[in-house]
Amino acid sequence: MWCLGPTIGRGSFGEVHMGLNQITGELMAIKVCALPLCVAHSLRQPGAHACAKQHSLPREVFIMSQLQHRNTVRYLGAESDDDKVYIFQQWIPGGSISALLARFGPLSEHVTRLYARQALRGLAYLHANGIVHRDLKGDNLLIDGEGTIKIADFGTSARVPDGAAAAEMLGTPYFMAPEMLLRCDHGLPVDIWGFACTVLQMLTNRRPWHSCRVTSLPALLSVMQAALQRMPPLPPDMSPVMRAVLVNCFRWDPAERPTSRQLLRSLRDCQAPGIGHRAAAGDERLRSPRRALDSGSSSDGGSGSGSGSASASGGGGSGSGNGCSSVSCGRSRSSSTDSESDKDDPNKHVSSRDGGGEALVFNVVVAGVALTLAILAQQAAGLIL
Repeated sequence: MWCLGPTIGRGSFGEVHMGLNQITGELMAIKVCALPLCVAHSLRQPGAHACAKQHSLPREVFIMSQLQHRNTVRYLGAESDDDKVYIFQQWIPGGSISALLARFGPLSEHVTRLYARQALRGLAYLHANGIVHRDLKGDNLLIDGEGTIKIADFGTSARVPDGAAAAEMLGTPYFMAPEMLLRCDHGLPVDIWGFACTVLQMLTNRRPWHSCRVTSLPALLSVMQAALQRMPPLPPDMSPVMRAVLVNCFRWDPAERPTSRQLLRSLRDCQAPGIGHRAAAGDERLRSPRRALDSGSSSDGGSGSGSGSASASGGGGSGSGNGCSSVSCGRSRSSSTDSESDKDDPNKHVSSRDGGGEALVFNVVVAGVALTLAILAQQAAGLIL
């Protein structure tokens, strides 16, 4: 029993609605897709319904039903009627990265790095299972109330067990890799190009190639081929490490692009300008995420079940994007993102904790010496009297 609510967006091949599970009271996102005419016809034939459901539903359903990762949207089920398929998905209260950018403007490089690493974790999971997404962009990265990124909309996705997909041109043109625009066979590296386009979108609040006013795909391809290094322009204030990451992702030859796991290692060393200064000013929660872990916040378990609370909570995730919220919301943010950094490098913040212990021991010793001197002074005064 479920109820279809208002339209909240559009995905590939369908509209996305808010939905309500009328048994549990749980909010859902419901994607409504039109069935191909041949499938709709087969569903009207006696005894053909089960067969059509099993073999002719969009591949999106089959791919999503096999996914289970913290950084991918959780699949809840699917139903069909005579001409539509309804795909039930986890409700993400914060909306998309694109919506976040519309509210708060460009993201800092630090926040971009946090979101990018989570997206790469989800992407590495997909690629390890032979799945290429083919439409990575801000609209398809959702964020829950705790700052956890979820990859969504698998309508253009495909399995590439042999490392390459057919020469289909699917996705959003300004985020497409050149081999897709050229209608060549392609594979997992198209997601690396799309990932870099999405990072650029987060940093600038603009789509790649935004200054190029083209009206056709051949014109867009011509602009790309004529551009410096055949890549989108990058912001001048970007850190050298982040710039190097994007330049590598925008390699024209797919074989020269890094893998998602290689990118994770690269972003581990990427520190945004100004973060060290804010930590030095006294924001211990930003500098030492282990403190949040010790106080009971959860770490990345690598499973979709860890994000179940997002589907039951109301909106409000977008409010944490304010520039001054890194202190007031530091614990929530570190529980969902910085704890992942600790997982990569468990000794990363040990030195700051050890330094605090040494300071405590020093203070105790000083207090003991002062007390001893006071007692000796009183004893000496008694002898004099």
